[in-house]
Amino acid sequence: MQRRHRQFGWISLCIALSGCGFSGHLAANSIYGPVKLTPSHRVLSPTQYSKPRMRQHSWRGTTFVIPRAWSLQTGLSSPFKRIYQGKSGEVILTLSPSSLAAWLPINSENMASPYQLKTPVTDLGSRANGSKEMMTRQGDLLTLTVILKTSDRGLTERILNSWHTRSLATPTDSVMHLMKTPQSVLAKVGHHEWFLAAGIIATDNEMFYLFHSSDNGHRWTLEKMSQWTTTQTSFPSFPNQTGNASMLFTNSQTGFIAELSAVFPELFVYQTHDGGRIWSQQKIPLPPSSWSGHQSPIIHFSTARSGQIFAPLSSSHLEAVYVTRDGGKHWHFSHLAPISLYLSSHQLIGQALQEVAKRTTLPLWGPRKIPLPSSITVSATTYVNAQGTGYHVTLWPTQQSYPINSPEILQDHLAKVPLIMWSLDQYPIEPPQAITSLLMKHNDFWRTPEGQPIQLPLFTGLKGSVYSSSVPILAGASQQDADFPILIWHEGEWTIEIVGFHQALTGPVINPLILYLHTHFLPPFPGLIVVQNQGQDHIETQLDWLDDSILIRLINRSAGSQNPVLTAKMAVSWHHYS
Repeated sequence: MQRRHRQFGWISLCIALSGCGFSGHLAANSIYGPVKLTPSHRVLSPTQYSKPRMRQHSWRGTTFVIPRAWSLQTGLSSPFKRIYQGKSGEVILTLSPSSLAAWLPINSENMASPYQLKTPVTDLGSRANGSKEMMTRQGDLLTLTVILKTSDRGLTERILNSWHTRSLATPTDSVMHLMKTPQSVLAKVGHHEWFLAAGIIATDNEMFYLFHSSDNGHRWTLEKMSQWTTTQTSFPSFPNQTGNASMLFTNSQTGFIAELSAVFPELFVYQTHDGGRIWSQQKIPLPPSSWSGHQSPIIHFSTARSGQIFAPLSSSHLEAVYVTRDGGKHWHFSHLAPISLYLSSHQLIGQALQEVAKRTTLPLWGPRKIPLPSSITVSATTYVNAQGTGYHVTLWPTQQSYPINSPEILQDHLAKVPLIMWSLDQYPIEPPQAITSLLMKHNDFWRTPEGQPIQLPLFTGLKGSVYSSSVPILAGASQQDADFPILIWHEGEWTIEIVGFHQALTGPVINPLILYLHTHFLPPFPGLIVVQNQGQDHIETQLDWLDDSILIRLINRSAGSQNPVLTAKMAVSWHHYS
């Protein structure tokens, strides 16, 4: 190479001298022959002329290339950092400690692969800097930083672009970990599931991530991330506030997210009509002199057009109730209602369902609260069938609180009759016309009416049908055993039956249930409520509904005329426990 440069320089000198009176004959008869100057003979700068030779390195399952002359500075034993240095710069590869927060997506531009993020290469005087992040399937959050002493963007980009891993994290990997976070929310319609996750609550602004599955939660995609706005007048179309959010989808396309502002006395309602890709926002003021509470709002729809949102208020036992009659286009303040009147059961139910999860893959559902006075102590037992296609959770009255499934529960002298029980059982998907028959078949209290009904006006303008008797429940039962007057009416897709009806039940039992169902919405599926009156204030209630192919049964045997309303409250607060 040096010889070629010297030859080229000598020829150039001859040409230059020929312009000063030397004859061009000398150049023509030179042993080097004539030289044709082309662009390929231009003199290059050292950095342009010599491209550094590269070699490949690997760490934590990733590979990248750096100049061959660079050497490892930190040693092979460093578990969290690798530094390679050379005369022209350095490469720093670091591993962040594993945490649930590490599984949050880092790339809002590539929803298909949101766990790899490249930052632009910047020129800082005589330096060219750049960095890149990626999350691996093993749970490693890695950062590659390139710092060059010479402003060579090409080498920086070459190193960054060479970094890759075959085990880049996927949204499915992420959801499996993020479901453990307390801010996670799950919604389900048929085979479709949506999972809403928020970051660690530390400030007024919080990132939200919406994942979607169309195959019952086997594979997930990232549908939406929070986007930050730069102007005060531009409001986000997706949550980015406190992390206290709730979510409900009424069908595979239409869904709602509700959250309370951490800064203003406002309720934010977000709505989508394309399965979660595009959202719009509504800002709804809370009642005068009220402020947002620290719990999540609750969303319920009884039909596609009729819905409610219950927004807890700060420093009070009240929640603001908002109502829509046009499918969520407009929300109107309805009234203030008391909350937290009953013993919170979230922790107890969560522990019981964690035991269930060890033996089944069915979704973990249960009420948010036990509708019992706080003076009553309850303990829980669980049962899962051998195939893992069904489970039961039973709450017993006990003298003290026992661990889940403790043998002492059934030995406690108070645990004679279970107070509350719910179950989930997997069934083949039924055609719509067969759903009601399936619910009636599995409801322990249902009685099929006989004879001609008599129409009876009910509270709030409803009309009921009264039957004088019913069909025996069991083969061989006497007609006397089945001779219970029955009242039946309908609320949306739900059928309500009072077994053992008489007019004395209207004030203490029937009217409160009608009023509650008029302002609160049960799960948005075909369902059945059967209230069994056995006299002397002994009333039991069972609710059954079919969520796709899962039959859900909820039974309340606690005494008192409020039993039906309290059972309905459990269904209204039905909650997914992750």
